[in-house]
Amino acid sequence: MPLEVSERACAVLKEILNSAEHAPDEILRLAPAPQGEFGLILDTRREDDQVVTHDDVPVLVIDAGLSDKLSGIRLQISDSDSGPTLKLTD
Repeated sequence: MPLEVSERACAVLKEILNSAEHAPDEILRLAPAPQGEFGLILDTRREDDQVVTHDDVPVLVIDAGLSDKLSGIRLQISDSDSGPTLKLTD
């Protein structure tokens, strides 16, 4: 079972992608960051990636191996004083 992404998180990812300057073939990628955290980078889609769409538009790709490791985890939005934040929850 791949990483699950909430509808609200998909909408926020689409907003982030639309506001970023990027090449036409680039999309947001969930990538490991230091200290066991994750971040978003602009990257191109790879053959085995999990592709997350919003309104039939690809908004996020996740490496197949990482997607498998995050099986049963949900990417969702948490509201904070500084605005919406992406969170991984089980």
